[in-house]
Amino acid sequence: MNRASVLVGEDREVEAAADRRLRILILRAFPAPISPRYYNVQEIGLARELHSRGIDVEIAAAVPKEFQAAGKEYGVQPMLYRGMATLSWFADFSHLDWDSYDVVQISDLCLPGNFQALRRVPPHIPILVYQGHYREPSGYKRWLRLAWTRLTALKLRSRRYSVLAKNDGAAELLASCGLRSPRVVGVGLEAVGLLQQDALPAEVEQFLKKSPPPMLYVGTLDDRRPVKWILPHFRHAALQSSAAIVVGKGPDEPHLRRAYEDLVEHGRLLFVPSLTQGQLGNLYSRAACLVLPTHFEIYGMTCMEGVLFNLPVLASDVPGPRTIARRFPGSVTLIPKGPSPDAWRDALTDALSTRHDKRPNGLPDARSVEKLSWRSQGEVFAAAIRELAGGVV
Repeated sequence: MNRASVLVGEDREVEAAADRRLRILILRAFPAPISPRYYNVQEIGLARELHSRGIDVEIAAAVPKEFQAAGKEYGVQPMLYRGMATLSWFADFSHLDWDSYDVVQISDLCLPGNFQALRRVPPHIPILVYQGHYREPSGYKRWLRLAWTRLTALKLRSRRYSVLAKNDGAAELLASCGLRSPRVVGVGLEAVGLLQQDALPAEVEQFLKKSPPPMLYVGTLDDRRPVKWILPHFRHAALQSSAAIVVGKGPDEPHLRRAYEDLVEHGRLLFVPSLTQGQLGNLYSRAACLVLPTHFEIYGMTCMEGVLFNLPVLASDVPGPRTIARRFPGSVTLIPKGPSPDAWRDALTDALSTRHDKRPNGLPDARSVEKLSWRSQGEVFAAAIRELAGGVV
């Protein structure tokens, strides 16, 4: 287990104003790879916000050594590494000084490591749950995750706890497991990298100069997010003068490149394997719309990025994008789940034909950045932590 202390600035005024700062431990004890590029990015954003509100955060995570350097980029300083902890069933919690924390946070009751964590956290320490996963469409994963969720929820009900959810689907699942009053708070967006506006690769810049503002897809190319629901419409007469850029890699990439070779040859479709956050921000500011065809989403961070840049966002009607559409009315058009040819084509035609009327300036303003950041959600988290800690300020 790697114990990482989150250092989030020199907020001396807040520290001096508080007689006693609360401490929360975020447990990341489950078998999931952590990308060096996005090292616990949600937890780091939340930690910064909580720190500004007088609450200190530590993250305990099973992180291989090669990822430690990436953590420093986001203000994480590794203090102790225990190599045996990379799998949740063998996670070593022995070095944690439990009594130094006022609240312990876990995420996603469907993850088996969190059931183990509940067995190890002393019963007098309250638990904050931040739930993102919910019932997946079908298959053994759905039933396995549901079983773990119910088992962990049963254990949780014997403790003092509070539950926050990323989306409506997660909140409904928690309520069905007998947990009280889950509140939907969503996710905060870390926009710093996107706002750097880095120069785009030459092939992308050339494509943008020769084409109208394009439709944009950003994400993995696989069965979960079937871009094949979208691309055929660019052969339709209504979209014959439109263009598209697909950013991402995945198992479906070779098939998509073959199937839509004609659009590529005519300069109307460009596949881009990857871009930095700064390059993505540049592309968002010049696109016509963003699409997210998907079978299920825990939240849909690309939707949030599209909202940040005031892009028309077209997304499948599933819990993650549905919650974003409710948080930001008018920003997201929900398409019935599935291929829905007419609905996708009509939405694409509208978004691509009215781009300049809707978005005269593609750059986010300060108000949009703050609205989409952890600011509003941080207030809810801070209130829940203080309530669990007995009202300590």
